[in-house]
Amino acid sequence: MIPLELWPHTVDIATTWQTGESHIEGKARQLGYSWQLAAYDDWLMHFRKNARILSISIGERESKELLGKVRFIDDHLPAWMQLQRY
Repeated sequence: MIPLELWPHTVDIATTWQTGESHIEGKARQLGYSWQLAAYDDWLMHFRKNARILSISIGERESKELLGKVRFIDDHLPAWMQLQRY
């Protein structure tokens, strides 16, 4: 496990997400967007009551991988910060 590195392009996209505007991003591989999105989704679930999160991937396998990244991030937070799953 390595810390999330904030690259200029990921900071720009996170700033855009903070505006609350809809955003569609075509992306290549290995740019850090999926981990950035997973971290942002986890943050939303923690700090925005009743947040609605829609992250679409090209296929079911990729969607499950993105959800797995969100769970990985949450599982590696301190216990008191982790989401309570039912």
